Amino acid sequence: NTGSAWRVDHRERLALRQGDAVLLDSRYGYRLEFADPFANVHLKLSEQWLTRWIPDSDVVVGRAIPFDGAWGRALTGFVSRLTPEFVVAAPLPHALIADHVGRATSDGPS
Repeated sequence: NTGSAWRVDHRERLALRQGDAVLLDSRYGYRLEFADPFANVHLKLSEQWLTRWIPDSDVVVGRAIPFDGAWGRALTGFVSRLTPEFVVAAPLPHALIADHVGRATSDGPS
């Protein structure tokens, strides 16, 4: 969420700051709570795509990805600019944009 602090219930309850991210697994229930202003970026990633970049995604699912951490800075900095308008008008192939998200993700914790 780029607009305000927020909360997520997914495997555990997290209080996140404006700009923080979290990777959710749709196999588990979750609940998101946003304050005003609400401005989030939501990406739906296939399991095949995700395991290409993070072979053991359980290591990061449901954990806070701080926007100011080494990994979070790269990931949230790139993803926060992926507005629908940007993606539609991007001079790059969509597959290349998706690979850039994956590259930022794969530099995460091991």
